[in-house]
Amino acid sequence: MDGVDVKFIPWRLDTQEAEIARFDIGIMPLPKTKWAEGKCGYKALQYMAQAVPPVVSDVGINSEIVEHGKEGFVARDLEDFYKYLKLLIENKELRRQMGLSARQKVERYYSVKVVSEMLADVLMSSIKLR
Repeated sequence: MDGVDVKFIPWRLDTQEAEIARFDIGIMPLPKTKWAEGKCGYKALQYMAQAVPPVVSDVGINSEIVEHGKEGFVARDLEDFYKYLKLLIENKELRRQMGLSARQKVERYYSVKVVSEMLADVLMSSIKLR
């Protein structure tokens, strides 16, 4: 894009968390299509796990993962993206607070520990039902 400085960082499994943690804001723009509606919100969770506040499209499960105004923002359209990105760019303290709330939410609901305990409970319940 003309006038926008871009730094290309090749994706690597062993460095992705450290690279994301260096972000100020995570963005997850998606079109309103059936394919995008089926996405799982993983990119938003990656940002949130690194205490990076996300701005996500209001598509699929995104609005359930990101509580608008608390852990990040849910944008309905391009104008919303601009408005919320501008707000976060101009307010470092808001970015910090939302990032911390985002991290806490991931720890509480989406961490490996929490999800593995839920899976174990489901598996144990299914064994007892037999």
